[in-house]
Amino acid sequence: MQDHRPGADKKKWLNAYDQEAFVNGDFTRAKVIEGPDNDYWDYADWFVDQAARHGIYLAWLPSWGDELNNDSPVVKQPRVAYRYGHFLGSRYGARTNVIWVLGGDPSPKNDVMNPDRLAMTRAIAEGIADGAAAWTSRTARPITRPP
Repeated sequence: MQDHRPGADKKKWLNAYDQEAFVNGDFTRAKVIEGPDNDYWDYADWFVDQAARHGIYLAWLPSWGDELNNDSPVVKQPRVAYRYGHFLGSRYGARTNVIWVLGGDPSPKNDVMNPDRLAMTRAIAEGIADGAAAWTSRTARPITRPP
């Protein structure tokens, strides 16, 4: 599975099968094609499921601050960040081996010390929690921030 970070170079938004994660690079619109094993997210599902099968927990970083431009819609518009988080929570909320990691980027301009980044991080976390609520209680899945 390759990089699907919001704001990353579109070429990095492809998996090993050249499947795009998002419609036209718009990460608020996941490119999900009905049926098994035919889109980026099916491959991500397989990866998460294989880890679970082997008792492995995954630390999933839904955004990577150093790759996001401060003018990116996900940074400037919390509703965009929320939609992205909601998709992830809805899709992976039942997966008990996923730990969400948000914030903690090394550069202060790209971390939660920046008010726009803090709003983005909170919106993604809220979206994940709300999306996962259909599967479990809102507090059942770990969401963390590295020191």
